[in-house]
Amino acid sequence: MTLTWYICFRYLKGLFWAFLVVLFLILLIDGSDQINFMSSHDIGIVYGIKNSFLRAPSIVIDTLPLVVMLGSLVTFISLSRSSELVIVRSAGRSVLRILWGPTILTLIIGILCTAIGNPIVSTSIQSSEEFLKNLGLKPRSFMSVTGQNIWLREASPDKQIVIKASRTNFEGKVLYDLILFEFDGEDNLTKRITAQKGELNNGEWVLENAV
Repeated sequence: MTLTWYICFRYLKGLFWAFLVVLFLILLIDGSDQINFMSSHDIGIVYGIKNSFLRAPSIVIDTLPLVVMLGSLVTFISLSRSSELVIVRSAGRSVLRILWGPTILTLIIGILCTAIGNPIVSTSIQSSEEFLKNLGLKPRSFMSVTGQNIWLREASPDKQIVIKASRTNFEGKVLYDLILFEFDGEDNLTKRITAQKGELNNGEWVLENAV
């Protein structure tokens, strides 16, 4: 058991160094791209570096197989060069008994990365998208989907219309159980229309049973 813990410790150490190397390369390459992208829009370097850090978790989780491979190579090459593998094999330990500890450890890391890493990645992607929108480098979405409703916004120079619907068809051209809110240029509500069905036809909404 002591030998298993020792190999697992060396394996974690190898994974740690492999992770640092991969993270450094990600920040270096993606950071350079982000800085060039920001510079082309006359935006400071600091914003490019910040967006690179926001994007890093989504890239790191895609490179986890590479981190595991590099960590394994570092661990067992190091054990081989120090003749520790030879000693372990001379003591009668089989290859399977040497590998079962790192294998189980890899499975645990994979489960943790899936359970904890995916929410972090989702949050980082949303933060990066919002960051670019605040800088004016990406248009804001005029549609959002909540747990029970669909929201649309149609803007014009003198007014805007907000549409709420319970569901839509596959093509997104037909809305059901919808409510249209019309606002003037100062965000004052001027009209409210409810309809059982609304279909987008030649740039216009055709409503059924509208009030």
